[in-house]
Formats: sequence, structure tokens, C-alpha cells
Amino acid sequence: MINFLLIVPPNITYNAFRHPSKNTKSWKHKNGQELGVIITDVPLGALTISSWLKKKYNANVHLLDFNTLIHKTWNHPKSENFQDWFESEFDKLNFTPDIIGFSSLFVTGYLNLLDLGKIGRKRFPKSLIVAGGNVATTMYKEIFEDDNGVFDALCYGEGENPLAELIEAKDKFKYIEKSSSWISRNKINKNNLFTHNFIQNLDEIPKLDYDAIDIKDYHYSPTIKAYTQIEDKDNYVTYMTSRGCPFLCTFCSAHTVHGRKMRYFSIDRIKNELKELVNKYKVKTLVLEDDHFLNNKERALSILSICRELGLVCVFPNALALFALDRETLESLKNTGVSQLTLAVESGSQRVLKDLMKKPLKIDITERVANDCWDLNIYTDCNIIIGMPGETQADINEARK
Repeated sequence: MINFLLIVPPNITYNAFRHPSKNTKSWKHKNGQELGVIITDVPLGALTISSWLKKKYNANVHLLDFNTLIHKTWNHPKSENFQDWFESEFDKLNFTPDIIGFSSLFVTGYLNLLDLGKIGRKRFPKSLIVAGGNVATTMYKEIFEDDNGVFDALCYGEGENPLAELIEAKDKFKYIEKSSSWISRNKINKNNLFTHNFIQNLDEIPKLDYDAIDIKDYHYSPTIKAYTQIEDKDNYVTYMTSRGCPFLCTFCSAHTVHGRKMRYFSIDRIKNELKELVNKYKVKTLVLEDDHFLNNKERALSILSICRELGLVCVFPNALALFALDRETLESLKNTGVSQLTLAVESGSQRVLKDLMKKPLKIDITERVANDCWDLNIYTDCNIIIGMPGETQADINEARK
């Protein structure tokens, strides 16, 4: 049996955690300190890897998500970093991992990834240590420059197939050097190119291992709290129905992990999984994190219909493509209980949208969607990006207007 330690580093810098600024959310610790709030979305990538390894190899997977543990076990008010707390959590482990895998999505957790990796190497010198996710895929050169020899390899893009091949390889280091989906120091020195190794049929992935976590631990997340129109903010779960996004928006890196080709979980699988989430975990709100949920309108409406049957309210924190929000789709969203939408406006300047962001959106579409939402009594806010390279003060003023 394979022992696999799966770690999700904190998505916050120590300074932002200990010294939250006045314009950020905070919470009061039992020791009286005011601390920065951490985004605690369910780590879908880690749960996918967990279910994949358990089903395929009967692996013993232990998941440490420091984004939720921080609310339970951190109490080091005199520490100047997370080090003491990290060490204390490793002290609780009662098994020796064959592989330690890190799933890191945000650059705000970069230093935490390095620190946890160093502790893992010190505690388990014989373990194979790898990392995946957005940070490993996009910042692999920086990681190998800063890690002091900790990481054996970094996964390029999605990890299911590369991990399976790694586990099955007799000589794992030889396989890493051979596979174009694993990044190593030697390959970087040789300027090797890396390629994705995607699962084309997402239904090959077993149902997500929600049993690896306590869903209630994730209700600290500020994401759902920001939705003022959502009544039940304590019984929700994060979910994805697809992978990929075909757009070329210059501000987004989602394609580096999931690619530009859309791949989907089947409607039957989604229906069965959502039924279990409702019946087993009493979920009432579904936080959909697809990068492009509305790529296939008929499919999207089918999913909304399933949610309506199950009494699930849908939330879209990544926002929805405005061009796809025609009146019929908005009415279907409203009928599913959607009372608030974040609109992916990004800029109020057509020049910035077209020339700098490469985003296929026209301002008049934004205005039409906003007016339709108002008419349907759907509360809206929007995403605006300020500071794109090439943006002028006039563009910013236009966006504000």
C-alpha cells in the first residue's frame, strides 16, 4: 500500500495573517488577536487526487489543508512566522509517507509551500516530494531556485495521469526525467519543454473524496460571506462540472493547468454526485467554480435544472461570461434561486478589453446584462481589473464611470 501525504499550504502570507490591513476581512482568535481571514474553498484538486489514488491504488491518503487547520490549531502569538505551527502539525503524523504531494494554487502561499517542503524533507528524507497546481505549473523556475533541493519534481498541469505513471514506474527518478509532464532541475537546465497529460473523459475520475475533509471546516470562507443575498451561508460546498477555457484573456492563467479545450463531467455523473452531496452532507448551496460554466448553454441549463430539482442554490464566484448571459439563461438562473451574480466586466474601456486583455466582450453587452439583472431582481456586483500593462489614467476613469 502507498502512503501518500497530501498538503495544501495556507493561501495567505504570514504578515497578512498576523497583521490584517483595515480594508481586509479579519476574525478574532480565542487568544484575543485580530487575524486575517483565509480563503477556505474546498480544495477540489486535492480531493480529486485523493479519490484517484484511493480508487486506483488503494492508497492510504492523509490530507492536511492548512487553510482550515489554521482556525483549529494555530495558537502561536509570539512566533514571527508559521514555522512553529507547521512543525507541530507534522509532529501529529503517525505514518511515514512514500510520497509527499503539495497542491498550491495561489502565489500568496508561495513561501508557505517552500517552508512546508523543507519540513517535509527534514522529517521524511526518504520520501519523494512533488508539487502541483497553479504555482508549480507557472513558477517552476522560481521554486527550484528557492527550495534548497527540497522538491524532486513539479507536475505540469493536471496531476491524475502523471501521478499514476509515477507510482507505476519502477525507477521513479528515471521516469521523471523521461516524462514531459514532470519538471525537474535537469530539464530546466536543458531548457526542456513541458506538456500536459490530460484525462479526456473526466468521468474516469472517481467521485470526489469529500470524506477526506470535514465540509463544515470550510464555512469560514469569506467567498460565500460576500454574497449578501445568500440566506444559508453555512451549508455549502465547492464544485466543478468542467475543466478548461477557450479564451485568450491575458490576465488569466487557468489554461496553464487545465488547457483551453473544454472537457466535461457527464450530466448523469453530476446528477448522482449532487444528490449525494444533498443527502449525505445536507448541502443547500452549490459554489460552482468552473472557469467557463456557460460554454455549452444546453448543458449549463440542464445542470441548473438538476440543481432546481434538488433545491440547490447556485453561486458563481468566478463570474459568468457576459456574452452568454442572454435573457433565457438569466431567467433560468433566477428560477434556480440565483439572487446575486458577479459580472465579469473586467474593464469599462473597450480599448483595454480588446487590445490589452484580449477579452471577447463589448461594453453594450455588459450594459444589457446589467439591465436584465436589474429587471429580474438579481443583485449584481462586478470584477474590475485596474493596472493592466498599457492602461492609461483615461482608461481607468472610463472603467470607474
